[in-house]
Amino acid sequence: MTKHIVKKYVVISTKRSGTNLFFDLLIKNKLAKSDYVSKRDFEIFHPYLIQKINLKRVSLKDIITKQINKTSYINNELKIQCFKLFPAHITYLLNKYNNENNTRKNLNDFFDCLNSNTLYIRIERKDKIRQAVSSYKAEKTGIWISNKNYKMSIGHLLRRMKNVFFENPLSLNYDNINYILDDLKSQEEAISNIIDKRSLPHLNLEYEAFSKNLHKTIKGVSRFLDIKTPKINTSTDLEIQRNSNSEKLYKKYVRKKLNHLDYRAH
Repeated sequence: MTKHIVKKYVVISTKRSGTNLFFDLLIKNKLAKSDYVSKRDFEIFHPYLIQKINLKRVSLKDIITKQINKTSYINNELKIQCFKLFPAHITYLLNKYNNENNTRKNLNDFFDCLNSNTLYIRIERKDKIRQAVSSYKAEKTGIWISNKNYKMSIGHLLRRMKNVFFENPLSLNYDNINYILDDLKSQEEAISNIIDKRSLPHLNLEYEAFSKNLHKTIKGVSRFLDIKTPKINTSTDLEIQRNSNSEKLYKKYVRKKLNHLDYRAH
């Protein structure tokens, strides 16, 4: 039986930061499992999945290990395990686990369950306002991924877009976006604390930079993971989502924020 060298790495980030595009690149370059139906399947601690798992009287380490093992992918002599981590998902898992087992597990307990050889790739979006607006729009429409090759039926599209067909698609809930923005900042702070306090081996990527140079990104990731990628593939299935509706929402939010600040100043 062949004994594989295990390479385990985590992409830690927040929503709407370019992780789906990044995972598409990883898959195309054989750095991540390719047989998932959706890029969101890499979110192995998503509340939707955790709700289906028995957490009672099972060790937290066993739960985490079992979820990670599902991401295993054999690449020659390597066994690659790669998944996404969002702070909000970890919090959900810990809260549910503690409620069902009457325990007090925290973030440190979660990361203690990960192998000390685990590497971390942090993806951050510099423009937090655009990220918050993008998240608001995605939640409103229910459409999270833009795929070049995925053709939606008219009926399916109508169902997905029902929230915007019967109201102005550019309507703006200022308070909702403010809440999302504050939550993003809070989660980013949590990521920084985790990485700094535990001195985790990590690579920092900025969405605005990596999305402009996909070849350089994969080259740097390959070097950081110490996994060879003989021929880099940058032909992704996902589109970098920049459309007029998002831009109009962004400008509308910024104008309202400036007016609000001006009002408070007087």
